[in-house]
Amino acid sequence: MLIEPHFNIEALKPVNEALLAVGAAALDELEVGGIEAGLFLEREVKERTPVGVGGAGGLRGSITSHTGRIGVERIETVVGTPSPYAVPVELGARPHFPPIIPLVDWVIHKLGVNPDAARGVAFLVARKIATKGTKAVMMFTRSLEASQAQIETIYIRRAEQALSEIGGR
Repeated sequence: MLIEPHFNIEALKPVNEALLAVGAAALDELEVGGIEAGLFLEREVKERTPVGVGGAGGLRGSITSHTGRIGVERIETVVGTPSPYAVPVELGARPHFPPIIPLVDWVIHKLGVNPDAARGVAFLVARKIATKGTKAVMMFTRSLEASQAQIETIYIRRAEQALSEIGGR
């Protein structure tokens, strides 16, 4: 004789709905935490980023944060920039001879050089970069290291808030 177990799935429906609601509430709070942590880290990175010729429209102004859901159970926060200058500023650059034209604007705005003399000064800066490279600023790395405790606190506070909301249901 074969005995097959039978389950009334309808009876589990309220439990399943409650678990889904709890998970959704927790993810909502963690998503808010991700937004908060992302904006905090974005500010920290921007404060450590050198101001170039473009000012707020340059590398510093291009740094943003974004938080979103990946599937139904994961939150991801990214702080970054699409700027091609970010990697050499973050990590530094080996000696290379850079293009002169962008340096002309840089020496005019950052060094206050007369536009008539800017090309010659830009060439001297390029020669120095060709022999020494550029120093790493590490604005993303240092910001994350310095902010780790604050970011953890943000997420802990949001997790506690989620537990509080779940307990009230």
